[in-house]
Amino acid sequence: MSPIFLRAFVGVLVVGLWSATSNAATFELARRADGVIVHGVKIEGDIVPGDAKRLLDFYKTYGVMTSPVHLRSKGGNVGEAMKMGEIIRRLRLETEIPVWDTGKPPSDYIKVDNQENLICASACFLVYAGGANRFGNYLAMHRPFLPREDARKLSDMEYETAQKEIVPKVKAYLVDMEIDQYWIDRMFSANSQEYYMPSWNEADSKIHHLMGVVASLEEVILSKCNEDPDVDRKIKAFFQNSGKTLSADDQVKLKQVMLDSDVFFQCKESVISDMQRAAFDRENDDILKEKCKQFPQLTPSEFSSLKALAEKGSSATADEVKLKMQLFYKNAPYNQCRNDEGYALSFATLKNWSDEFDKSKRVAHPVPADDFDAKGLSAEAMAKKGKDAYEAESYDVALRWFRKAADLGNADAMMGMSWIFGNGRGVPKDEPTALRWRKMSAEHGNPVAMTVIAYGYEQGEGVTQDYAEAMRWYRKAADRDDASAKWSIGQLFENGKGVAQDYAEAMRWYRRAANGGYTFAMWSIGILYEYGRGVPKDEAQAREWMKKAAATGNIPANMWLKDHP
Repeated sequence: MSPIFLRAFVGVLVVGLWSATSNAATFELARRADGVIVHGVKIEGDIVPGDAKRLLDFYKTYGVMTSPVHLRSKGGNVGEAMKMGEIIRRLRLETEIPVWDTGKPPSDYIKVDNQENLICASACFLVYAGGANRFGNYLAMHRPFLPREDARKLSDMEYETAQKEIVPKVKAYLVDMEIDQYWIDRMFSANSQEYYMPSWNEADSKIHHLMGVVASLEEVILSKCNEDPDVDRKIKAFFQNSGKTLSADDQVKLKQVMLDSDVFFQCKESVISDMQRAAFDRENDDILKEKCKQFPQLTPSEFSSLKALAEKGSSATADEVKLKMQLFYKNAPYNQCRNDEGYALSFATLKNWSDEFDKSKRVAHPVPADDFDAKGLSAEAMAKKGKDAYEAESYDVALRWFRKAADLGNADAMMGMSWIFGNGRGVPKDEPTALRWRKMSAEHGNPVAMTVIAYGYEQGEGVTQDYAEAMRWYRKAADRDDASAKWSIGQLFENGKGVAQDYAEAMRWYRRAANGGYTFAMWSIGILYEYGRGVPKDEAQAREWMKKAAATGNIPANMWLKDHP
């Protein structure tokens, strides 16, 4: 789809890059719609002076868990936005905004207080640009401008001078943040009453590189991870004929190609994580030096010598090896102290985040009152109380409610008893008892129990592996409209487990599951389109389904989109 220019008063109110706004941004841990915390900080509202410091203060509390930075802002102060972007890049944090495409509403799984803040407009783009890894395209770009109240105080010559002064600063910043000239040109081609909004296809272009890991850091990843640049061609070669059943030999080869691709992806994520941890240590360098000042440190000259001797490797002389070891052992206590103190700081920030996460879960799933007389309550209401207690990790309360409801024949409560004993929650883990309750629940018509039983047969967990029996139970659940069971049936057909491998049949079941809102079915459909399994290879369709899955918070789909810029 083509990019678009829109008038500033259409759809959203775009705030000038220099404007002093009253809707100051809030900084808080990002949350899903149900209030449960997810990774990252949500910055919602207008960017004002002091926000860069607020971002750093937030980082001191939550460390690397501050990533990604979820931006939900219509704009604000341009200078402050650039400061924030520079901090984000220095800390190797990721930036994330909603996904959209022309003519369609944006997709967002982060809870916002004001829907008007959903778009990343004006100065927000400068913050987004700072991301070490960028994702999302619900952007509104235009050139910076002075707000009207400031403009009225200036002559035309003064206003012109002020405008000309900011332009090279913003352009230089964007170049430094590795924003392609393509986007800089479009940003500055839109006046203050218009904005330029990239479509998904345009933003996703590998040429203009708006999304994904920035080029300089991508090279760091490539230097540490072995990526096969020919992987897409190799995978495509297995599926030249749509719907063709792979031979056993081809399946082995394809599995290895996919494994190599997964290894690179995992390596990439590991390198990004390492960069973030290293940035955390750099940011706390003064604190670590102070905590470890009692230990001797190498002088700059000694440090240079140690580095040069290490680079010599096996070519070093005996005297040089001796000197290298002396310098190494002199610095060892200090290095050990830094490692220990750095870990303690990092652990403290992770604990801060974990505590908030646990608190958000308790708020989202409050423990019910312990009125076990259950006067006037139906079995369904008792089962609901048991579920709420289970999710709030109050297992003794959950057990009592589940047992009361199960005694009245409630299938959901019977399944709850299965979770209690199967996971050892408040009682010793007892799989035979869990299986007994699971089968009782299935016999009473619970599709979740049917699906879990089917999965046990598929994986051989607690029972002898039996794909035919797994299919039988999955079909029972699917007949009761269980979307996850429909997806699982699709998996059996896609992988040829207990049935002939049939990608077209897999696609049929995936679509049935996706129609029920099952996120992994959307992801699976995207994969089939990506590699042309059972359908013609169609990258546009693959992206469309991955975006649908990502909009539901599907992590693999989000990772796929990030890995396919």
